[in-house]
Order: sequence, then structure tokens, then C-alpha cells
Amino acid sequence: MAFKAQQRKVSDFLTGSILEIPRNQRRYVWKEEHWNDLLDDLKFAIATDDGTKKHFIGSIVLKEEVSINGINHFTIIDGQQRTFTLILFLAAIMQLFKEREMENDFKGNSKLLIATDLKNQSSCILNSDYYLSLSKIVQNICDWTSRKNLNDQIRDNLKDKKTEKSIVDCILFYYNELKGLSDEEILSIRDALIETNYIEIIATTEEDSYTIFEILNARGQDLDDHELLKNFIMRYIRPQEQTKIDEVKLSWTSDIDKGLGRNVRKFFKHYTSHKYSTTKKADIYKTIQKGTPNKDVNTLFEDILLKSKYYRTILKPIATGEECNCSLEECQIFTFFIKKKAEQFRPVFLSLMHQKDLNVLDDNTYLQSLRFLYLFFVCYNIIGEEKSNKLEDPIYKYSPILENDFSKENLDLFINSLNKRLPNKEVFSNVFKNVGWSNHTAYYHDSNNKDRVKLVLEILERNKSGQEIEEYTLEHILPDSEGEENAQIGNILPLEENLNERCENLPLNEKIPIYKESNFSITRGFATRFENNPDDFNPQKRTKYLAELIYGFIVK
Repeated sequence: MAFKAQQRKVSDFLTGSILEIPRNQRRYVWKEEHWNDLLDDLKFAIATDDGTKKHFIGSIVLKEEVSINGINHFTIIDGQQRTFTLILFLAAIMQLFKEREMENDFKGNSKLLIATDLKNQSSCILNSDYYLSLSKIVQNICDWTSRKNLNDQIRDNLKDKKTEKSIVDCILFYYNELKGLSDEEILSIRDALIETNYIEIIATTEEDSYTIFEILNARGQDLDDHELLKNFIMRYIRPQEQTKIDEVKLSWTSDIDKGLGRNVRKFFKHYTSHKYSTTKKADIYKTIQKGTPNKDVNTLFEDILLKSKYYRTILKPIATGEECNCSLEECQIFTFFIKKKAEQFRPVFLSLMHQKDLNVLDDNTYLQSLRFLYLFFVCYNIIGEEKSNKLEDPIYKYSPILENDFSKENLDLFINSLNKRLPNKEVFSNVFKNVGWSNHTAYYHDSNNKDRVKLVLEILERNKSGQEIEEYTLEHILPDSEGEENAQIGNILPLEENLNERCENLPLNEKIPIYKESNFSITRGFATRFENNPDDFNPQKRTKYLAELIYGFIVK
């Protein structure tokens, strides 16, 4: 591994070179606490008795690039956060120099922010194709003839207020912290800043630069798994053509960073679970790195992009319009799991979606599998009130099997492994008695009980008629004020509100003709069943019947 390392000053770092942000680096994430720490450290250095104490900001790793028109070019491998902060700090100082007519200091320091090549072309020394406004803001600040205030210069040159908020906040922080100081105090801060020491490490090859990055971050740098994974991919991937627009970087930014947003950590957790044999505490980065030979990094990257597409569908299913990304039934099932904040099946979803795309899993079996998971969750978690963490073992075991060694037999094994976690029919029927709702019974009186009843009724209606249930009310067949058993779901039907109002205070034999007017199949079916013998209706028997019906949807 070839590299050069030496201690240098910030003034050396920021003079006569162009610094590029490479494709593996994360966004600028420093906040006020970090900016304030740097300012306090500089003030401490200034306050030492002999004035010789210099601040030290650690190591900065660079990769040497080809010089262009007499200007040295480097990519920043490690130290991006500090470099951004140094540039923005100095830009705030330059704005104050200009406002205070400190022309000599202003022009003397412009070389720390602006590089001029042999063709007399000037540019900001730090280039980032993500923070597109950075160069314009710095260049305008460094223009002595531009006399706009800082807020106006930022507003006039800002391209994306949301994306670039962090760099705007940083420059405004230092500007506001320094504007109340005297000229001499600002110059002291400037001197302490540019005399700050760092260890400069320059690698001569791309592979060496990323190796150094990994070594440094393995020693305590606080990077997320997905950031280390991005570095791993950028280290070994080799685009066929090195064009100005880096397709790999653009894809990662649009599909991973922006496409997944705050869900990126969950995605990589579930991606790792669905593709590799892992445990819930597995190290995501190390698992993927160990499972991917260097020669297969291109394939890994393509797979991550594909699965991120699936994951965006799981997060935001859309069944209609130009943004449609799934079928109506997929949309309904994924939306259900989103509303229930149930994420445990996502690794399985990724495997099933992939096998369907590969035409290994036919559409009908795919949808049957999703329906099973939906109904299983209802029976296990909502009706049975079991904890989701008990499902981790079969999910972690079978997700990678369904992804890497799919077969109908393995799918059946997975389904059977879940069914084994259900209670037997008798126990389930007893638990099912807890499904009910009534304002007159304390045990059944809360919104969660009402939601459970509606969920079960919707499943029953969907399986009987194949239709989604419309707006409705809960109709107690017998008065729910006459006993706790009348709060159970066996005594409840879905009914349109106008029909429900007509049923108020009527005996069952007078309600039945009204039930027959309903659009709900299960309600009309009930009316037909008891039309000639309403006295035969027993809420507890119907509760048991519904329990067996629901149970049969899962365990066939």
C-alpha cells in the first residue's frame, strides 16, 4: 500500500489545489454542536500564554489525481465533514472582511477559498456535485465588488433549500458568532484556524485510498453500516466507461439515499436478512462484505438497487395512476402492514417479489403467499395477541432460502413453520371469544377491540364476496346491553348506517328483512340462514363458527 503522510497546516491544505468530494462520501451532517466545538477549540488555542499551542483536527486522507492546467486535484477520502466546515468558516470570515472594508485581509485570504489555474480560470477549491450552490456562494463572497449581505447572497445562489440547508446553517452560524467581535479578534480566529494542524495522508491509487478509509473507520469512526457498504461498493465497482456523470453514484443517491430516506437503515437490515443466513444481531456491513467476492460487487450493487425498488413499493404501495408500482391486492396487503407498523415480514416480501420478477414464482402463488402472511398476522398477532419476536427464527431461516434456493417445497416448509406457531383449533376458538366490541361492557369497550372486530368482518366479507368492504357500522344482532356474550363478534354484523338506524330497538325477526337489503354478503347470508327460525340464533355458537372459518383460511 503506497501513501505519503505528513503533518501540515490548514493554510497548506487550502492553497493551490482543487478538492473533490468522491462518490463514496456521506452528506454534510455536522451540526451546531460540532461547529461550536471547533470555535471553542480555536479560542482556547488563542488564549494560551505563549500563543504557540495549535489546534489539531486529526487526519485527512486524500487521493492524488491528475493536475489540470497547473492546479493539483485531490479527492477527499476521509475528512469531508472537517473540510466543508473549514471552507464555510473561512467564507463567513471573508464576508466580514468585506463588510468591514478590510481589503488587504480579504484579498490576501481569497487564495484559501479560490484557486486560479494557468488559464486564469477561477473556481472554489471545494467541489461537490451534491451541494451545487456551494461553489457559487463561496465565489460570490470572494468577489470584492459584490456588496450584497450574506443572506441575499445565499438566497440568490441557493439551488435546493432543503438539500443544502446544512451548509447554509453552518456559514450563518459562524457569521453570526463572529460579527460581534472586533477586527483584531476576527483576525486572531482566522490565524488560529489556518494554522490548525492535521495529518495529511495522500494515497496514490484508488484501492489504497479506500483501504486507508476502511482502516481509519474501523478504529472508531461513527459510520453507519450502509455508509461503509457504500464505500465497499465504490471501492471495487468498475463502471465500463468513466464519464463525467458517474452512473453508479447517481443511482445510489437517487435510489438509496433519496429514495429510501430515513428508512435506509431498515432496508439494509431487511436486505441482509433476506439474502444471507443471519441473526437479528448480525453485523450488516460485515455480513454483506464477507458474502460478496470483490469480483461480484457489480452484481451486488445491481441487486441492492433492485431490492431498494421493491422496498419502496413495500413502504409506499400505489395501485393506480402514473406512479403505480403494484397490483390492487399487493397495495391492500402492504398498506395493512404499514398501518399496523408490522415490519417483520419485509425480508420475506423481498424474496417473494424477486422470485415473481424472475418468473420462478407465478402470480397466483405469489398473491396466495401474501394473503397467507396477511391472514397469519391477523390470527397470530391481532386475534392471538402473540408477540412478533417469536416469528424471527422462521423469517431469518427461510427468507434467504426463498431468495437463493426457491422451490414450492421450500415455500410450503416456510408456511408450515409459521402454522406450527398457531395454537390448535380449540385453543384458537377460545382466544377468538375475546374478539368483540360494545359500549355497554367494560371488557370489550375500547377502540382497539372495535378495530379487531372490523378487521375480522372485512376478512370474512372479502372471502365470501371477493369484494372490499365499504363504509359501514357495527350492528349488534341481539342487544349488547343484555349480557357480555352479546358483545362477542358472533353477535355482530357489518351494516350500512341508514339500515342500522332502521334496526334500532327492533327484535331480530323484524331486523332480518332489513339485513336482506344490505350490500354485505355475510349480512344477507345471516338473514337467509335465520329468516324462518330467528329464535335459533345463538351468539356463542356463531362466534365458534366464525373462529373455525377464520382458522380454516390459514390452516387448510
